[in-house]
Amino acid sequence: GVKRLIVDVNRNGGLLNATINGVPLTDNNNKYITYFDKEYFAAKNLNASDYSFFYPNAVFTDFNVLGGSIKEANIIAENGVMHEVTQVSLPLNSIDQHLKLDPNYSIFYDILQKNFVTYPFNSLMTNNYRNFSGKSEDVFVKTYNANLLFSPNNENFLKVVDNDGQNDAYTLLAPNNNAMQIFIRDVLTKHFKYEELPQYVFQDLVNAHMVASAVWPSLQAQYQNGLKEELRFDFNTDVVDKKVLSNGFFIGTNKVQKSNIFFSVYTSAYLNPKYSLATRLFNDGSGYKEIVSNIDSKFALLLPSDSVLQSLGYSYNTIQLRWEYLSPNGAITENGTAARNRLLRLFYNCIVPTPNGEMDNIANTSGTIRTGDDEVFGEYIQWDNNKIYSAGTIVAGNAVNVLGSEKQENGITYFIDKFPEFSTEFQGLAISRLATQNTQYTSFFNYLKNSNLYRASDGKIDGTDLGTSYTFIVPNNAAIAKAVADGVLPASPTTTNAGQRDLIADFIRYHIIVTRTASNDNLTNGLFETLRRDSKGEKSYVNINSGAGTLKFVD
Repeated sequence: GVKRLIVDVNRNGGLLNATINGVPLTDNNNKYITYFDKEYFAAKNLNASDYSFFYPNAVFTDFNVLGGSIKEANIIAENGVMHEVTQVSLPLNSIDQHLKLDPNYSIFYDILQKNFVTYPFNSLMTNNYRNFSGKSEDVFVKTYNANLLFSPNNENFLKVVDNDGQNDAYTLLAPNNNAMQIFIRDVLTKHFKYEELPQYVFQDLVNAHMVASAVWPSLQAQYQNGLKEELRFDFNTDVVDKKVLSNGFFIGTNKVQKSNIFFSVYTSAYLNPKYSLATRLFNDGSGYKEIVSNIDSKFALLLPSDSVLQSLGYSYNTIQLRWEYLSPNGAITENGTAARNRLLRLFYNCIVPTPNGEMDNIANTSGTIRTGDDEVFGEYIQWDNNKIYSAGTIVAGNAVNVLGSEKQENGITYFIDKFPEFSTEFQGLAISRLATQNTQYTSFFNYLKNSNLYRASDGKIDGTDLGTSYTFIVPNNAAIAKAVADGVLPASPTTTNAGQRDLIADFIRYHIIVTRTASNDNLTNGLFETLRRDSKGEKSYVNINSGAGTLKFVD
């Protein structure tokens, strides 16, 4: 209710008292008037439809000024050139002013005003005003948050170079009130109360509708919004309003941009306060947000809630700004990078590419699948009737239980009661357990445990480490017998002959593929390095043929 003298900010990013070479930026935020000429259209590969999109009742000529054309051109005067035009050009509103005055977009405008606008006092403009007017009022600047792609009230475009507004402008694609009401009801407030939504949600929403360029319909595919997404609108059916304004284009829409942020499996964490810890990890530079929010790829996301993470010993210290981990039995304590790295590995096991919807119905199916993405492979997990198993859960003798699910545009999110843990035991113990459970593999284990590669105290195999990907190929008893008959292996696994023990070690190393896990999912094909080196120290390789339901290793 207090009247104030307010001017619009004249730069993006909330710059109020910026200077160039020590000189204050005191330009007057002057408005532009838009004209359209054939040279510009030719340079931009535009056509008449781009002009008629904004002025459907006008005809594009070689030179148009807003909705009018030139009646008589190039009237030379002593101090310039005049053009007689067919239409009076009224002063144009800015994008900010247009939003304020058009009630059809009041919800979108309200989001901007309540979350991103401040009115700081400006001493330079106050002094200028007082000097010129002789009055004593203070001057304040309507300033938009620097996290927005641009300030809707800034008339100066980017100012990367002076006068760059002569050939480009901003574009705002604003959803009308009906579109916003549906989006708020069905997406934003599915789990949140509207008044409790974090500011970053509104920031992403607004940036999804901002483009730092003049958007021409015929070139729609070339533009990206403030979230680096393509524009997902049909300009023939989704646009209900379009205007050329003083600082850019305004395009009113009857739908909200189908942004990765709001329509992917990432959304299940992002727009649910119960999963704020997962959202924090996704957003802290891990790259996980970019993976699971890709709306063009399909995923199953396994998502533990904040309460589940806390019960497992994970928390985020908001004072010291670090992750912390205390194992439930108190045996392990980690802080900072170590705790974060542990969480990163666990969450990577929760990101599952499902290009063919492999996990769409885990309540009634079973299978094995690799986690991670196509560039950095994760670990393998299994599912069986709403239970999920990993190397760690199998060793511990338990399973991850699915508590519920939520479908999104690029897959499905499963809410889980614990992590699919990684195993902390050495691989030799797993082979030992296999030999105990299935006597078909006792011969191989006998050679392994009696070799100079095996450490009986904990099952470590020399040359392998925890946390690194391997494939262990375990021949059955018949294959071992054939290897002995062929002279590849000595007859006795307990031989004391040094040459024969080297032969055993080479045999075992050749059955360990390094840096890669192989399954019958057609994801691993080609030559891959084994742990074995020849007499010259050169690497040995095995050819992996992985197909639909088949897996072959060829020496």
